[in-house]
Amino acid sequence: MTINKYLIIVLLALSNYISAFAQSEKALPTSLPTPSGRAYQLLTPQDTLMVTMDEDGQKFVYHTIKSGQTLYSISKYYNVSLDLLKYHNPQVTKVALSKGQSLKLPIPARVIKRLRDSTFNARLNVPICYQVRKGETVYRIARMHFKMTPALFRLHNPQIKNDILSVGDTVLIGWISVYGLTDVPPKYKGEYAPIWEASDRLKDQYLVNSLNRRMSEENGIAAWKHKDKTPVKAKLYCLHRTAPLNSIVKITNPMNKQTIFAKVLGRIPNAGYDRATIVVLSTDAARGLGALDPKFYVKLTYLK
Repeated sequence: MTINKYLIIVLLALSNYISAFAQSEKALPTSLPTPSGRAYQLLTPQDTLMVTMDEDGQKFVYHTIKSGQTLYSISKYYNVSLDLLKYHNPQVTKVALSKGQSLKLPIPARVIKRLRDSTFNARLNVPICYQVRKGETVYRIARMHFKMTPALFRLHNPQIKNDILSVGDTVLIGWISVYGLTDVPPKYKGEYAPIWEASDRLKDQYLVNSLNRRMSEENGIAAWKHKDKTPVKAKLYCLHRTAPLNSIVKITNPMNKQTIFAKVLGRIPNAGYDRATIVVLSTDAARGLGALDPKFYVKLTYLK
């Protein structure tokens, strides 16, 4: 009799748990009201975004188009300019958008929520998943790709036993807001944050322009007025001998691996600069490259 009594209690508890779970799943809305100040809600918690990356570590997600979605709404949702969206998806300039079509969109790694803390609400977040590639380990995916601890990766993926991964396995990395990336936290902090933000904007335009222009590379000396004490204003411009005026150049300091994008505003004057000087930088451009001396070695790429 006692055994039957306990069995009944256990069954009732299990029944209540299943009922509560079903109600919570049923209560999960397919759409949510969009708060003021938000752009659009293109995804729901029932959706899943697959994330991948290029050889430089830039993260991308693949968005499947639903009825009524436009390039404009998608660009706003992912906080990506229309030009950059078209750069990564050249097919959209040739054919009309269609339901079920997939678009590749860059996202900052920092927007991926990796922790389900006390403020996390499953109804307001979309899962981000990753497909395991050849040679990848739990440590590599967690630490190197997504800057999370292996322990947190294991917590997200209890189905992975003894850290054994197979090519093609789908693993959970984190989540993004159902309301998109319209309130992404600042990428940069500190005095030079405006410089990096301005460089990122120029980089987007450089990538777009690279679609129909030929790339030219050169190495040499960069010069700047290193005694200039002007405040940071994110004025990223330079003088160059041959790059088209008003075009954007990519400049890298190989000593610290820093890269800056700057606009060409004029030619290098013959007076005061020898032929080894390939670019004259504005103060902010030199600051962004971590320059310490009035002249330093750089690698430069421009589009013809």
